[in-house]
Amino acid sequence: MVRTTRTSPRRTPGDKLRVGDQGDKWELLDGAGLKVGILAGRFEPPDNMVCTGASVAAVATWGKDRSDPEYLDRVRCDKWEVVVPELTFEPTPRS
Repeated sequence: MVRTTRTSPRRTPGDKLRVGDQGDKWELLDGAGLKVGILAGRFEPPDNMVCTGASVAAVATWGKDRSDPEYLDRVRCDKWEVVVPELTFEPTPRS
């Protein structure tokens, strides 16, 4: 799941996204290049695969009251939306 900011435009299932690899994290960007969210820190793409597509699969509402106690010091608001992405992978082209 990917956390969105409170200032993000509303997302709907089927919206196209782009995946940006920022070294130690993977970002999801909308068509205008705005950051929609960041994939979980332990996310790793499948071996020998490349992401060829991304879209919004669902948008869930999450809240402080449903968060694990170990993360509460990072929570900045009581409720927020979480984008659940659908990522499409294909084998890495051979050169």
